[in-house]
Amino acid sequence: RYEPVHDVVAAQIHERRSQEVKEFNAFAGKLESDYERWERDNRAAGRLLPKLDLSKVEIFRKRLEQKEDWHKWSVLVEKSRRHHLKWKWFQRVGVILLIGISIAAGVGFLNADRERKKAEEATAEAKAQELAAQEANQKEQSQRKAVEAALARIQQAEADKILLQVDDILKRSEQLRSRQP
Repeated sequence: RYEPVHDVVAAQIHERRSQEVKEFNAFAGKLESDYERWERDNRAAGRLLPKLDLSKVEIFRKRLEQKEDWHKWSVLVEKSRRHHLKWKWFQRVGVILLIGISIAAGVGFLNADRERKKAEEATAEAKAQELAAQEANQKEQSQRKAVEAALARIQQAEADKILLQVDDILKRSEQLRSRQP
């Protein structure tokens, strides 16, 4: 009774194993061609393995190490791994620098804003002082004009008084002249 089920499971296992073997062989062939291209291009950095291939190397590592070409492939794999680690490091440094620049810009903006507010306050205070000085000056000028006007009235009154006295003296002098034969 269990033989047909066992045969089906065994067939699926065989298919899966054969699929895995096919994938491994295809990847080993790709690794060989990538290595040859890398060597042909004088070990150019542009020919290093992408991250996906490095992940596959880690998956198939034990089986790849059993291949006779592993010693030459391992150089390409290691250089690719180091290249990606270095690139990842540069990206992290770039992010850290970007964060640092952003923080510095934010602090600079806050300082500039604080200085702008101080300048606005100083400007407002200077304007208030100038306005107070103008008001004091206007008050002083109006007081001076009032004093000058009062002085002019006093002087006019004294001048009028003197003229009256002069008129009075002239009248008396005429009266005295008219009484004299």
